[in-house]
Amino acid sequence: MRCIRRGLSDCLRVPQNHKSNLVTSSKRASLTSQIDGSQRRRVVLITHANPQDNTIARWLAARLSTAGYKVWVDLRSLAGGNDFWSVIEHQLRDHAVKQIVLVSSHIRKPGVLKELALGDYVGKQLGDPDFMIPVRVTDVPHGEFPPELLRRNSFDAFPNWASVLSPLLETLKDAGVDRTEDSAGRLLSEFIDAQETGRLSVRDQPEALLTNWFPLIPERAKMRFFKVEGTTEQAAHWIESTRIPFIEHSGLIVTCPPETGPFEAGKF
Repeated sequence: MRCIRRGLSDCLRVPQNHKSNLVTSSKRASLTSQIDGSQRRRVVLITHANPQDNTIARWLAARLSTAGYKVWVDLRSLAGGNDFWSVIEHQLRDHAVKQIVLVSSHIRKPGVLKELALGDYVGKQLGDPDFMIPVRVTDVPHGEFPPELLRRNSFDAFPNWASVLSPLLETLKDAGVDRTEDSAGRLLSEFIDAQETGRLSVRDQPEALLTNWFPLIPERAKMRFFKVEGTTEQAAHWIESTRIPFIEHSGLIVTCPPETGPFEAGKF
């Protein structure tokens, strides 16, 4: 038995083996608190060179937001007069669940390097080796990536920005990043899935082309233009009953003449 002091003089006696249970409960409460804290991280933070890469950062933020993710990017999230670095630091340390890094020739700007250093630290604190997600947006050799990104798998958004959406959304989904489910997000996901399915089904091989564009026979390379006279009902009847191919152009009927002799286009 062990005496646990309750006040100035009295104590509560409990079996000695309950000590381990009390410690375990304390650890469990601490673990629950950590889990709750990690669940509050819902922000997908986009790190990029401002203003050089603002255009693609804005484009990507819009797509991820439409897909239901909570996105933070400094070009639209900072109000005038804010200490921009303290705001970015707060988002990275306390709210970011993933950090997408847009890699371009401007990746070594001082502000970007500070975000990379902090993101590398936050990822280690969270125990998430995939916290930082590099996305190459210009023709930058992988060997020239900053040290924090060299050993990480990167996605290519160069030269086609849209090609990065499918693998990026799949990565966020597999990582369990929270998102708001709505019709716009489902529509975007379905569109990207259909686009990816179509891309994978393309084969580099010849196929028959079905078209209504045909070359003209040299001997019949003349066109005839007819003006239809009569009532509107008569013209409509002729169009429905004629036996020759034609098109309507500027109020006229356009067709090719027969190889020989006169022809009957139809009757009113």
